[in-house]
Amino acid sequence: MAQEKPVTYRRTGTQGKLILRGIVDIFEAEGLHKTALRALHDGSATTLLADLSATERLDISALQILCALKLATEEVGKTMLLTGASAELETFFAAAGITYIWQAAGKENLGRQNNPGEE
Repeated sequence: MAQEKPVTYRRTGTQGKLILRGIVDIFEAEGLHKTALRALHDGSATTLLADLSATERLDISALQILCALKLATEEVGKTMLLTGASAELETFFAAAGITYIWQAAGKENLGRQNNPGEE
């Protein structure tokens, strides 16, 4: 039986879904980057969900790619949301100081942290 890839992308209608599974770290960074670019350049997707519900752990390299993807999607007029982040992942985002850029699907903001410079 084939093992599922740690990073996959699929689209339904105008919604793309980047799915991360297990441990996504420096050893998976190249695959995450290639899949993220595929998601970004999918002209039929106007919204991108990063599904972290099956993600055990991310490292800083994976986090950097996700943050870059978030900013790139905004630059091209798309929306990117996180879904399924565990409490541990939310704590990791807060420790990295980047929760303010992530609007989670179904949540106001991860960690409820304000963007520096915003009142």
